[in-house]
Amino acid sequence: MSAPTAENENTPTLAARIGRSEIPVVIMAFVFAFLISAVLILISNEDVRQSATYLFARPSDFFRASWDAIVSAYDALFRGAVYDYRARTSSQAWNRLIETLTVATPLIIAALGMAVGFRAGLFNIGGTGQLIVGSAAAAWVGFGLSLPPVIHLIAALAAGIAAGGLWGGIAGFLKARFDANEVITTIMLNWIAVNLLAWLLTTAAFRAPNVLTPQSPQVKATAMLPRLLGDQFRLHLGFVIMLLAALFLWWLMSRSTLGFRFRAVGENPRAAQVAGISVGTSSFLVMLIAGGLVGLGGAVNVLGTEHSLNDGIAGSIGFDAITVALLGRSGPVGIILAGILFAGLSTGGRYMEGQGVPIDLVAVIQALVVLFIAAPPLVRRMSGLNLLTRPRRTAAAKEA
Repeated sequence: MSAPTAENENTPTLAARIGRSEIPVVIMAFVFAFLISAVLILISNEDVRQSATYLFARPSDFFRASWDAIVSAYDALFRGAVYDYRARTSSQAWNRLIETLTVATPLIIAALGMAVGFRAGLFNIGGTGQLIVGSAAAAWVGFGLSLPPVIHLIAALAAGIAAGGLWGGIAGFLKARFDANEVITTIMLNWIAVNLLAWLLTTAAFRAPNVLTPQSPQVKATAMLPRLLGDQFRLHLGFVIMLLAALFLWWLMSRSTLGFRFRAVGENPRAAQVAGISVGTSSFLVMLIAGGLVGLGGAVNVLGTEHSLNDGIAGSIGFDAITVALLGRSGPVGIILAGILFAGLSTGGRYMEGQGVPIDLVAVIQALVVLFIAAPPLVRRMSGLNLLTRPRRTAAAKEA
């Protein structure tokens, strides 16, 4: 038998390739997150707690109640997020998945904008402010102007992009001109946008007549994003815009000269400057483009689903977009999958609440998934995947 060569010794085995792959890590992250969440579901369930008081007398009651609580909770999560097999019609059954995609659309667009900054080494946490001003600009064009159908929609979307880009560009200019920390400036711009919106909704230009709560008039039909699957489903043209935005991010960061400059600045600003790349200009352009994409997400949200402006228009999208971008490794495909995951947990959480599971537990599940996916070494250690990547002992080493 011939002795093993150096090439054979260095060739990774199938087990080593599995241990180094990202797919098992993601799968195990979900497994651990849902296992821990199952424990929390048991703790919050009244029947489980009651049966635990006489566990040793009738253990079957406790295990039956525990099984029913976990199965009903995760069954409700699936039916609320993906497919409701108990629905009477096929359209009602698939409406849950379509609703998940609808909720995910503005979130993914905003996360794509966040990814531009992250790939360039800038931590943009001003998504809420950029989303608000993008929504406000798009809504004002939508209800304040009278334009032909297609032109009206394009103008409203362009206004959202421009407003979001301007808001992000302010932080970029401060970074480029005065080296101001983008974390601090974007936080301040978030608060400015929140209070600016609150003031705008008190003005005659934005306040709808004869309403008790601060709310703008509804955008005109010519500025609304058309629905893709008919009036019974809420999925709109914004879903296609989201896919185009993901394609734009891929082209920008992987195929364009400008994207190469952004990545060079993000990897090593000093080396990029020595190579002739203006770090200040790149920072400004990064925040300009990032804000424009987030503003587009706000425009899609108000023109596609909300149809009017209110003080809660941004919701948690701005901050969730940060998590989605990080969870998706700032790549277009990863962001789309992470955005659908977050939206599915949100829509499925409503069904879980109907099964007696506290709605706050859905946020805990989200946090656990993010925690484990963001810590691959922890998942590898807990699951034993790190054992698969250990180097093999050669025959000579074994003999020694």
